[in-house]
Amino acid sequence: MILARHVSPDRALTLLVAQLGDDLQIGFEGMPWHTHGDILANQNGLPVHVAVERFVAELLAGSHVLALLRTNGVLMDAWVTEDPVKDASYIGQGEELEFRLWDGTQTENPRDIPR
Repeated sequence: MILARHVSPDRALTLLVAQLGDDLQIGFEGMPWHTHGDILANQNGLPVHVAVERFVAELLAGSHVLALLRTNGVLMDAWVTEDPVKDASYIGQGEELEFRLWDGTQTENPRDIPR
């Protein structure tokens, strides 16, 4: 069951928060990447619902860098990156990696994104 749906200002991404049984999952609509509420809770020492709410609020406020992977111009995946430089080292032929914030602010050097 979808609990929350957030569309980025440029309409490029839709963030979903879903309840699947006892599990809360956060991910981008149509993309394979996702994370789980219990993982976020364990990382922060918070109750699951609080950890999920905090993560989503931070993402929407631009506190997390997003990576968007395109293959031959088609968006294939989007994820929250902890290490943009490392992620950039994995792109293959025909792939492009864009680093941006939720609001669409982007840069070629993810270290330059104001946070």
